[in-house]
Amino acid sequence: MSGIFGASGSNPNEMERALHTMRHRGGHTSSGSAGPFMIASISDRPEDFYSGPSLVAALAGTCFDEDGRMTAEAFARHYLENGIPDFSLYSGHFALAISDGASGSLILYRDAIGIAPLHVSRGNGRIVFASEYKAILATTGKTEIDRQAVEGYLKTGWTPPGRTFLEAIRPVPAGHLSHFRKDVAFCSRRNPRQFQIAGKPGDPVEATTSLLRNSVERMAAGCKTADTGLMLSGGVDSALIGGLLKQALSGKTIRSYTVGYGEDDPEIKGARDTAETLGFHHTALFLKPADFDRLLPQAISAMENLGGHDEYPCLMAAHEVAEGNVGIMFSGNLSDTLFAGMNEHRQLWEKGRADNSGAGQEGTLLSAELQKSLMVRDERLSAQEMFAARSGMSARMPYADPALISLALGLPDSSKISAERNKIVLRDAASRVLPASIANRPKGIQQLRYDEEMRGWLLQRLSLARSSLVQTDMAFISPHIATVRDELKSQISTQTVHAAWNAVAVDFWARQFVQLDQRATRVA
Repeated sequence: MSGIFGASGSNPNEMERALHTMRHRGGHTSSGSAGPFMIASISDRPEDFYSGPSLVAALAGTCFDEDGRMTAEAFARHYLENGIPDFSLYSGHFALAISDGASGSLILYRDAIGIAPLHVSRGNGRIVFASEYKAILATTGKTEIDRQAVEGYLKTGWTPPGRTFLEAIRPVPAGHLSHFRKDVAFCSRRNPRQFQIAGKPGDPVEATTSLLRNSVERMAAGCKTADTGLMLSGGVDSALIGGLLKQALSGKTIRSYTVGYGEDDPEIKGARDTAETLGFHHTALFLKPADFDRLLPQAISAMENLGGHDEYPCLMAAHEVAEGNVGIMFSGNLSDTLFAGMNEHRQLWEKGRADNSGAGQEGTLLSAELQKSLMVRDERLSAQEMFAARSGMSARMPYADPALISLALGLPDSSKISAERNKIVLRDAASRVLPASIANRPKGIQQLRYDEEMRGWLLQRLSLARSSLVQTDMAFISPHIATVRDELKSQISTQTVHAAWNAVAVDFWARQFVQLDQRATRVA
């Protein structure tokens, strides 16, 4: 749990306003300047900041090398002695900022999966960057809307990769090294980190088990001084993380959390069974649409970049309940991308078999899609980190380990999917840690009921959205709101609920991030 803020030509009052917006990220603040750039850190670890005669560095998140956890000073020393680090040598969820006074340059880097958030704004002769873009807004006050990003979200339910709803603010791309000078016209980006595709091991199941165990154990090292939590679904991904955590933290309490619509929710049932089997202290939360009046604005304030539907306020609720009881929160995120766990993956695999494009591993429809998903990252995983940080926790996602990703990319489709099974190698690995009934449990979909109660809540919120957005630069989506409202009135389906949900979420976002007294701002 930590954060970064920095800017060219900044001042103490500006820095104080920015750090105040991220006060949930830690109780210790440090700052320093080198050349034209000031960098500040907010963290619970003084080791996350370094200030020397000609160089300042700040590290947010958790980064590991082969010897253990990295510090800002370690990165600074490496930079002074050897230049820009080879980031392929590090793992974890982290963002790094280095200001080099000797060259007058700024270096920003973000982990290859994009779990640690980092945003940057360039304009008016300045560069401003921060872990959360609300800190940038506290500095610049800009609210120009990126219309294409908003429209992209309304179509897909995800903010497009590399964008936010604000034209002047962009995420630092995952796995990229961004290099700035005081002259904001200069910006060079090195190629994104490429995951190496490992050769097929002699025993893929053993290799998968071993790499995932190593990742869990490395990330669990900090759990010796912090209570451990797990976002537990009814499926195998988080259950396997839970089983490995139990082995790594023998005798230590592990708290698990699941959200659903009631006792008959398959996710609630499956997660409870897993928790009882593994001996976790388990909490199940039951939510109704009315709960979203409170949860949705809090979730959007935390995550900033919209993505998903009713899943993210559910995650917000689980983190709220865990607050004060958990210091480090684990999850099973990214497993479906590595091991082809989604319905669309099966559809691609079946299409590849039908047209013979799946005959070999390289270039199959499925393998190409999985590789693309890992290289073109949106902000859905950084949202998990931001929920955790808002509740005073650090997030851990063991499936995001670079060695495990390289292994998964090198496995043939046949190790992941067949006519009868999915995530084959992962389920076989899980069977070495968990009972077969858990390892082979079918994948469920975590969502609330899409019923009359949900429709009623969404229709009410859509009516409110039409009246509130007309007062802002978001008024251009009013015709879309009218369309999705009519479609939801006509029928309840996953498609109509998701479309309505997206429109409602944009309204909640605008209430928090678009200042109503700036109605004349330009729509980009």
